Amino acid sequence: MGVEFLLLGAVRAVRNARLVHLGPRQQRLVFAVLAWEVGRPVSVDRLISLLWPVSPPRTAEHAVRVCVSRLRSILAGHAELTAQGGGYVRRERQVRHAARVAAQTGERRLEGPALIRVGNHLQCRGRLVEASAYYQQALELSCVMGERHAEANALHFLGGVEYLMGELDAALDHDSEALRIYLSLGGRNDEARARTHLANVHRASGRCDAAMADARAALVLALETGERRTETWVRSALAATHLLAMGDTGEAAAEYERSLAVARAIGARHEECEALIADKIGYRLLADQAIQAGATREDDRLRTAGDLALVDDP
Repeated sequence: MGVEFLLLGAVRAVRNARLVHLGPRQQRLVFAVLAWEVGRPVSVDRLISLLWPVSPPRTAEHAVRVCVSRLRSILAGHAELTAQGGGYVRRERQVRHAARVAAQTGERRLEGPALIRVGNHLQCRGRLVEASAYYQQALELSCVMGERHAEANALHFLGGVEYLMGELDAALDHDSEALRIYLSLGGRNDEARARTHLANVHRASGRCDAAMADARAALVLALETGERRTETWVRSALAATHLLAMGDTGEAAAEYERSLAVARAIGARHEECEALIADKIGYRLLADQAIQAGATREDDRLRTAGDLALVDDP
């Protein structure tokens, strides 16, 4: 059984439903940064600057290398941490491996979800073009298989990444088609998710009324179905619509707070909804502030990840 890495909230690893202790707080922070930057080298100097923003000790480089050495021992066989160019990199293996295994063993029904997981993995790392290619493969496979729900899911994720890339017409087409399929299948939670995506696309395209209508319809669905994780996503989209489309900062702040409150109430600190909240009201806003102050977006996001990694340290 593989290890699942939880990067938001207190950084942890889970194997066979049991926590794997990653060591003291600085060691967990080193892993959080390498895991966040999976596939990309992080220099020792950069790790030092993130661990000790002010006045690092003379032994800082040695301390970083000790942290990596101990993490290698703890995660042997589950996470590959290798030295590269004066720093370290966590290699991508497990997610892509799942897709390859599904294809090689002829498990076509598993291949589509595995392709989407690879796309999710790449999208979270900002590699949007690559993510889009995997979602497109999942879409083509689902059409061949005649799996309507899988087709809608692939369309949904494809539309989402196109929105992030600014390809709003394509996003609107794919999200609208995903909604049409979800409606035909009667999945109300899926409908809520699709309408949330559409609200974002409409807002970015300047269609304020359509954005607000979809966001409000999605919230009604989320409340009716009791899907509180979906509720957090919907409230974040509704908040962004209030803020960016309507200029209503009061309602935006209230919805952001409700979204965060729901995430905390359901204990979703290590799940997707908390990631969404952190990204929308934490990483992005903090990054924008940091850019204005002369910092880089990337380092600000990593410092924020570091702050979250130290939460609830025993």
